[in-house]
Amino acid sequence: YNAELRLQGRCNSDLTARGEAQALAMGARLAELLAEPASWTLYASPLGRARQTAERVCQQLGLDKERIVWDERLVELGMGEWESRRVPELLAAHPELDLEEPDWYLQAPNGESFQSIQCRAQAWLQDEGIAKQAIVVSHGLF
Repeated sequence: YNAELRLQGRCNSDLTARGEAQALAMGARLAELLAEPASWTLYASPLGRARQTAERVCQQLGLDKERIVWDERLVELGMGEWESRRVPELLAAHPELDLEEPDWYLQAPNGESFQSIQCRAQAWLQDEGIAKQAIVVSHGLF
């Protein structure tokens, strides 16, 4: 999606070779930093790219991927009617869009609002059931 200049949102896609390498590197770095990886809980968005990333992190930490806690609250911002649309096509259809404006994608028709994603994030962060030692795999806009 990124290479095609597509807005991904909640669409599923596989990691690229670069994304795979980044996920493995992140897991290897965590393995260096964490004295006892088994005492940590890994939470992840269930979307495909986050799922693959979480599994690679577990692999590097020597943990079984069955330990991953999949949490819908960690999914990416929903982009409504703009999901999977190519940015150049979107700009042609909506010349009023200013890509220099921060958070321009929040204008997506039927997309998730900033308040909605903020509520999801706060609900997750304030959930007393979340382990104190948590590794989180989510998405850039979330």
